[in-house]
Amino acid sequence: MIILPGGGYELESIVAEGRLIAEYLSSKGIVAAVLKYRLPLKEASEKPHLLPITDARKAIDLMKSMAGDYGFDSSKVGVMGFSAGGHLATTVSVLTSEKQNENPDFSALIYPVTTLGVANQKWLEKSLFHRKMTNEEKKRYKLVNNVTKLTPPAFLLHAYDDDVVPIEESLLYAKALTAVGQNVEVHFFAKGGHGFGPGRPDDGTSQWLGLLANWIKRQ
Repeated sequence: MIILPGGGYELESIVAEGRLIAEYLSSKGIVAAVLKYRLPLKEASEKPHLLPITDARKAIDLMKSMAGDYGFDSSKVGVMGFSAGGHLATTVSVLTSEKQNENPDFSALIYPVTTLGVANQKWLEKSLFHRKMTNEEKKRYKLVNNVTKLTPPAFLLHAYDDDVVPIEESLLYAKALTAVGQNVEVHFFAKGGHGFGPGRPDDGTSQWLGLLANWIKRQ
């Protein structure tokens, strides 16, 4: 499992949406690695929007190549993302690479961005593309519209009171997967807000990691 934290390189996100998650999955016998992927800075590339997805795909390929060293099935490597990292994980899942080893076999999308409404388009143009998106890019990044039978199974997690990424982002993706006959498991919590990471006992969100581990083992 490749884990893609949200929140850039903020230490809190790397720990709560990275290291703690990997440690838990490892305790359940699931090999996990946290990817410190390149941010789409316009100073870093003429095509900054390609930096994160390139890193995520290379990480999946590298993980599959190391299957023999760590004793797992190379055909069962997933990708997991939180918030903006969830958008990246969805992108990698939907926009299939021509190199099969760069594609995930399942995904775990935690309060992810999956649609291209007005607000999301503005966010992508400001933070990912650093310019106006072309019409072709708008079509590609309407991720829920591009789900096919090749899109891998997904585990979706969200809270109804998320005021940063609306729960509809997960609802629509789940509906799209169901429409093509793909396996999807969805867990929604009444409370939790945005960015609850490994979860909290007081609002019930601490249950999700156990649910995820069980789902992964069934894949």
